[in-house]
Amino acid sequence: MFHISEEMGFILYIIEGSVIVSINLAVIFVVFCPHLLRDRKALVLLGGLCASDTVNAAAYLMAGISRLIVLRSGQGGQELSRYDCFVQPHNIMFYYGYQLTSIMTMVVSFDRVLAVFFPVKHIWFTMGRFNTYFILLGAFALCSLSFGGAFLIQSNDRQVFINIYCYFIFTLQRDVWDFVLLFRVVTISASVIVYLPICWRVRLLVKKSNQPKKLVKITTTIGEELFFGYPNFRSIPLLDIFGIF
Repeated sequence: MFHISEEMGFILYIIEGSVIVSINLAVIFVVFCPHLLRDRKALVLLGGLCASDTVNAAAYLMAGISRLIVLRSGQGGQELSRYDCFVQPHNIMFYYGYQLTSIMTMVVSFDRVLAVFFPVKHIWFTMGRFNTYFILLGAFALCSLSFGGAFLIQSNDRQVFINIYCYFIFTLQRDVWDFVLLFRVVTISASVIVYLPICWRVRLLVKKSNQPKKLVKITTTIGEELFFGYPNFRSIPLLDIFGIF
């Protein structure tokens, strides 16, 4: 059976988090920095997805550093209450990261549905100065509402103690973890399913030389990001379940 030491696992957290944060920050800078992209409005939602990935990756980076410090200080055998673990900065970011990446992946997929099947309406919508930003704000508000409910549930666990490393899967009550994981699996799976008719539509557009090439390129790029991201970074909770990290 595959096995790595605790220290190496925490180092992998740091490496993975650092790499993904660095890459996503570069993309975010290009998308949201004025004057770098002429038509950046069409990419705001993709920038929001990258920002969500950044939150999740930053949580891995912070968790790796925190746990490595605890391990090397010899405190790895101590315990904290589930509540104290839940309010650790990296676990708060894990919660938001899991939810935000799920929501934004689905939002981006449905945005592509509108773009390829109803291009005029999509252009009209994205040309609005703040429309796409309102969607990003709505996703964050939904995550905050979910976090508030989880916080109320977790606040009852002040007398339940777990290892000081505060692994996210053990920090959450079973019902809360089931909700987080199910929400993530359902939304991302729905995003993949929705992209199937998009692929069919893009194939038709490619055959028509008078169709906008930029639409095809953006949709194809987002589709590649979605399908390659689905079995990798977006499935990290499954790695936690099987104890790989």
